[in-house]
Amino acid sequence: MTRAVFEDSTAAAEENPRIDWDAETAVPEWLQEEIKKVEMTTVADAAKRGKTEAGIEVLLTGASSFPGSHILTALLHHPSVRKVHCIAVPSDHHHQLSSSIPSASVAEVAYYTGTLLSKNLGLTPTERNHLAQTVHIIVHTAAHGHCLNRFATLRRPNLEALHSLASLSLASSLTSGSASSSLCKTAIPILYLSSPRTLLLAGTSETPRPPSSLRDFPPPAVDGSDGYTASKWAGEVFLENLISPSLNIAVHRSCTLVSSQAPNSDAMNGILRYSLAMRTVPRLRRAKGFLDFAPLDDVVGRIAAAAVELASVPRGTSPSVAEASPPSSSIHFRHHSGGIKTPFSQFRTHMETVYGGAFDEVDMQEWLVRAARQGLDPLITAYIEALLESGMPLVSPYLGEE
Repeated sequence: MTRAVFEDSTAAAEENPRIDWDAETAVPEWLQEEIKKVEMTTVADAAKRGKTEAGIEVLLTGASSFPGSHILTALLHHPSVRKVHCIAVPSDHHHQLSSSIPSASVAEVAYYTGTLLSKNLGLTPTERNHLAQTVHIIVHTAAHGHCLNRFATLRRPNLEALHSLASLSLASSLTSGSASSSLCKTAIPILYLSSPRTLLLAGTSETPRPPSSLRDFPPPAVDGSDGYTASKWAGEVFLENLISPSLNIAVHRSCTLVSSQAPNSDAMNGILRYSLAMRTVPRLRRAKGFLDFAPLDDVVGRIAAAAVELASVPRGTSPSVAEASPPSSSIHFRHHSGGIKTPFSQFRTHMETVYGGAFDEVDMQEWLVRAARQGLDPLITAYIEALLESGMPLVSPYLGEE
């Protein structure tokens, strides 16, 4: 299984051409044409988009993933949300999602079959047109892959899917002839859930970096290694390049989200869960940076609130949340941190402080053997073993402030 997980990171590395990041993050010509049409919208018309008295409608990707499913729940409980449209939902996930919706939800939910690899994310022309007319905010949490994948593998699901969402956003500005057309004169705002690992491209993980653009810190252009981070960075910069007078964008980067409801396949939650169960932590010899954890519900609640706020922000202004962009900018960045800066070398001490009592510490390989006996998901074991074989250090930034 280790070989299967590791396969993509080692196969035909020399065949990967040098990556032109300027070209990868550029707005495609077909999308540039749509932007030109949007820019002809008058300022008076562009200011009309806002939430209705009955509440807002949200388009969400990643509803069947972690943490997307919990963001869905937070949105459904928000008093300002009328309906959530979950798109790119695999057909075999519909029942699971439907059965997990709390009965106390105040909003409706609709599912649209598709994946990040599907043309137009699986939406039919009729569905796409309907969403362009009715949705007030796009929340994009879906993504494929991990750090062992190469960028070429993840370009389509993680970057080109974002192109499709941007096109849908802009389509709302061109929609007419519907009862809600007065609400569709500006592009639909986009909240993009990126990765904290993009911060590592800026250099040392020792000094926290404020929420800001990373366009000046591109990934290595040689082989597309650490493709997940590269694809998320490319998504951020593409959105910066997409900026038009009618569009508001928010880029959120979150620390590790901790929850007892995290799936067994979530690596960091798995390490925490089994370290606690065995009262034994792995010795992280090649780890650099910090452990930055936050309760899942706290962060998804803030993301849901930020989405609702962004849905009603006038064109070309930024939400009131902490951000690093000038007030006149139509893109802003936000970090979600647990607020406790713990070096990896102090993992054992951290667990003893948080949970009390003494913890043992063993080498990672030994820890994996013990955890596997206790029920650790084989995919996590394979992933960590592949990471160890790759020689890549485990690096994680701190997203809080000094």
